[in-house]
Amino acid sequence: MFPHRRRCFQRPAAGLGAAALLATPAGIAGASGIEVTGAADAHLVGEIERGRPTLLRRGDLQSTTDAERVVAIGGLEGRARFGDFVDGGLRFDTGDLTFTRGEGFSVGGVTLTDEARETWFLREAWLGIESDDETGGRAEVGKRRLTLGDGLLLDGYALGPSFEVFGPGAEARAGIGWIGAEVRPTGAPLVYVEASAAVGASVNVSLLWARDTGFAEEARAEIEAQLDLRALQTALARERTGRTALDCLTPPLAVALDSTLHWLGATLEADWPGGRGALTWVTGVGDVGVTARLTNETCVAFLERRGRATARAQRLDVLGHAASLSARHHVGGPFYPGVFALYLTGDETGGDYDGFLAIAPYPARPALFFDVGAARGVRTPRAATPGVMGRGLRAAGPTLLFAPTEDLSADVTLAWLEADVPNPATGGTTYGQEVDVRVDFDATRAVSLFGELAAARLGDFYPDAGGLHLRAALGVSAAVETAPSGPD
Repeated sequence: MFPHRRRCFQRPAAGLGAAALLATPAGIAGASGIEVTGAADAHLVGEIERGRPTLLRRGDLQSTTDAERVVAIGGLEGRARFGDFVDGGLRFDTGDLTFTRGEGFSVGGVTLTDEARETWFLREAWLGIESDDETGGRAEVGKRRLTLGDGLLLDGYALGPSFEVFGPGAEARAGIGWIGAEVRPTGAPLVYVEASAAVGASVNVSLLWARDTGFAEEARAEIEAQLDLRALQTALARERTGRTALDCLTPPLAVALDSTLHWLGATLEADWPGGRGALTWVTGVGDVGVTARLTNETCVAFLERRGRATARAQRLDVLGHAASLSARHHVGGPFYPGVFALYLTGDETGGDYDGFLAIAPYPARPALFFDVGAARGVRTPRAATPGVMGRGLRAAGPTLLFAPTEDLSADVTLAWLEADVPNPATGGTTYGQEVDVRVDFDATRAVSLFGELAAARLGDFYPDAGGLHLRAALGVSAAVETAPSGPD
């Protein structure tokens, strides 16, 4: 069936890491009575970062930053199966508890207090019923991790019901989910339908449709930047004829957003002797409505006396695309060379929006560009615009997995990175070139060590082209699991 992918500290396709032990706990098999399995895991990562570009406002690179941080995550998980058809589970964890030198503690960018209030540290909680036949279905309610569009559209937590049907060579699922780590639903839910079918013995095709009517609030910052909301203030400034008009020089605005967005996608997966590849395409289409209204009473009265508008409405048509390609082949010995490519349409300020808007994306590579990797934890990413400042991305390069033993692997990625549209401040389109190296070692069944080194040479998209952005991390993961209790 469709996987519930866990992205925290997930290893590449070479093999299992400590977190993967939790994904398929032993002993949850059909049996009469009740079976219970428990697990605990902990992760500790130290990270150093140098030369990170810092964008202080749209279109303007001001500086670079350095950081040293320590990230810790601890979690507890329990699963139970009731007879042959019913199962459920809970997972609590701290989130990516981060101490940054000079800044103090946070969890996924928010304070520990806010994280506790919003999430209760409850990541997953579900109850499901499933037929025990080759052909049948499954119904589930609760909070689970949900991946759509191979992570290009969504890889986050969803709270709500889902339904699956499956049979030989085909399956389908549909669901309604409030996206986010929070335990209380807010806004409008995402509705999604996905179907998958085998074509022959080695090819699988999946189709996706999703709809969201609350996306605009998640992407509020980008939508407001896309609109020239300051044009109203500029027009008001020209009307000043006395002291009262000073209230209208930079009047506060109340901005109301509404949206209806649809995503259509397809994934093609193919296996061949010694290798595997996947191609995913997702298109987002819809519209966003924006109503900006002045809130300063003095200013409103001043403009109304002169017959001027105190509010304006605008609608943006949205049409963006995303595509990813990955392939890997075993050429003999410990070597698994491959390629990857990623395309996200970008947008230029003004007019409709042509960039690809994602709900909660999590592209796996390149790690430095997307700020993913060893020290990035479990908090759901938020609505995102493509690339830097929404300018999109064209990325491609070779990969190499080196796996001399079942316990040791190194994954290397080399990426050329280009913006889909130029940076208006520099006229450049080259983000730069990046190399990522990730090493994993399973010291024991319960303990894994890992290290990561990522470096990027900045291109002419940035004013300080030629600069170097570096990140290095070392970490350890541990996981233990209880034997299933219940009938043999």
